[in-house]
Amino acid sequence: MDERDPDREKSGPPAYQRDQIRREAGLEREEDAEFAAEAAPPLIVNRVPVTTQENVEQSYVRPGGRAMGYFALVLALLSLFFAPALLGSAATLLGFFSFVQGSRALGVWSIVIGLISLAGYFLLVPLYA
Repeated sequence: MDERDPDREKSGPPAYQRDQIRREAGLEREEDAEFAAEAAPPLIVNRVPVTTQENVEQSYVRPGGRAMGYFALVLALLSLFFAPALLGSAATLLGFFSFVQGSRALGVWSIVIGLISLAGYFLLVPLYA
C-alpha cells in the first residue's frame, strides 16, 4: 500500500521540495537577479558634464574679477613695505570682492597678505611709538 518509489528515496526530496529549499537558501541566482532589479532604486543619470576645478574657476570669473584680483595682490605686496594700515585694508577688501566675483586664488592671496601686513603693523607700532 505504500506508494513510495525506491528510486525517489535515494535521490532525496521531491522536486518541489528541492526547489523550495534552494529558494529559501538563496541558491537560485536567476530569481535573485530579478528581485535585485526590482528592489534597486531607479537609476538617475546625471547628464551634466564632469568638470575639473580649473574649468569651474575659469568659467565663473566675472570680467572685472581677475583685474581686481591682480590689483588687490599688488596692493597687498606694496602694503608690506609702505602704508600697511591703508594698503593692507584696501587689499583685504578688494581681495574679498575679487574672491566673490570668481577669481578665488587671487582673492585669497590678497586677503592673506593684506591681513599679515595689518597684523605686523598693529604688532610693531606699539614698539616704535
